[in-house]
Amino acid sequence: MSFPFAAWLMGVIVERLPRGKAATSIPLVFLAGLAANLVFVHLLGPLGLAWRADMTLGAAFLFDLAFWPGDLVKTLIVAVVATAVHRAFPGLLPRRG
Repeated sequence: MSFPFAAWLMGVIVERLPRGKAATSIPLVFLAGLAANLVFVHLLGPLGLAWRADMTLGAAFLFDLAFWPGDLVKTLIVAVVATAVHRAFPGLLPRRG
C-alpha cells in the first residue's frame, strides 16, 4: 500500500530537482527514489509486518533488510530510465516560473 505514496513523493522531489546533465541528474533522481523508499516503503512495510505477522519491531526491521539490495538496484534503474525519458521528452516536467 505504500508504493503509490513513495511514487508520489519521488515525483514531487524529482520535479523540483535542477535540470541539467545526465551525470548529475541520475544521482539526484536515485537519491529522490531512495528517500521516497525510506519514508514510505521501508518504514511502513516493517510496521505493517510487525502488526500483521505478530513480530517485534526489531525483527520486522531486520527482516526488511533482505529487500534492500533489490530495491537499490531497482531505484538505480528507475533513475537511469527517468533521466533518459525526461531528456527525450522535456515537456513531461512542469515548466518553472
